[in-house]
Amino acid sequence: MPAPLLALVSIISAAFAIDEPAALVAEAMDANRDLATMALRVTELDALAHAADVWPDPMVGLEYSNVPVTTWALADHPMAGLQLRIQQTLPYPGVTELRRDVATSRVQVASASLAETRVRLAGMTEGTWWRLVLTRQLRAVTEDHVALTDKLVASARARYETGSAGQHELVRLQVLREKLQDDLSDFDRQDRQLTAALTAALHRSTGTQFETPTTLVVLPVAGDLATWLTQARTARPALEEQRAIAQSAELASRLARRDARPDLTVWGGYRLRTAETEMDPGTDLVAIGASLPLTFNAARAGKAQAAAALYAARGARERHDANGQAARGLLSY
Repeated sequence: MPAPLLALVSIISAAFAIDEPAALVAEAMDANRDLATMALRVTELDALAHAADVWPDPMVGLEYSNVPVTTWALADHPMAGLQLRIQQTLPYPGVTELRRDVATSRVQVASASLAETRVRLAGMTEGTWWRLVLTRQLRAVTEDHVALTDKLVASARARYETGSAGQHELVRLQVLREKLQDDLSDFDRQDRQLTAALTAALHRSTGTQFETPTTLVVLPVAGDLATWLTQARTARPALEEQRAIAQSAELASRLARRDARPDLTVWGGYRLRTAETEMDPGTDLVAIGASLPLTFNAARAGKAQAAAALYAARGARERHDANGQAARGLLSY
């Protein structure tokens, strides 16, 4: 076969090659921008989690203190001096660890949400393709039925005209043929709808056509209800997402209670003095101290935040159990 003709045959064959559902799913994954955005969100939360347990930065200050307002000179007053101050806030014990755990749990929630979105997209894409395959095969069967019905109508008409059959037989076959024609129109409409849904999922241009097989091989069912239920409970990202949300909310509740407790702030200072008197040789001074905030409002806010987080955790647990029961009911059906 000449090379140009061989190339033309290859192009035509490729154009009418049957689409594979796995390839369509992979294409949908690559084309979906929401998945890329969610993946970036996971990366963002992971980066924040690595810095969630850091302490507040220490404070350093330089103070020109106790100078006379008339001269602003250190030598004009015995208590004047140049003071260096260092201050550090110490988080309440366990707070930084809880902050890290909460941040890590949010990464798990986002990761599970991404995995669930991928599963849903894959299921929608592959399910739409298989419905398109079924629609086209049912249409082909219906066309065969229409052709067969046409032959039966012709035979019934001939028998009716010769008086060997009643009119009701002819009318019944004509009604059946019209019903089959209506079914063909329904299959055409479903074909267009499913093709449009696949086109949108793959982000292809309008007018894309998909080639589907004309026959299918029925595969044997593998496994049993118990195996499927176990797999659904352990491998479904939606359930993992709800577990992660509940765990994150519970950790956030613990953090809110712990974070409402006061943080200790300590400081130290060194004052360099220059003035000397007969009673005061001008010895340098040091100061150390500590402070705690009065957490009247913080404690109240912490209790409210902790309670709200526990309600969120309870809601996530309820959704997790409901989804598990739904999976059991669907598999049992």
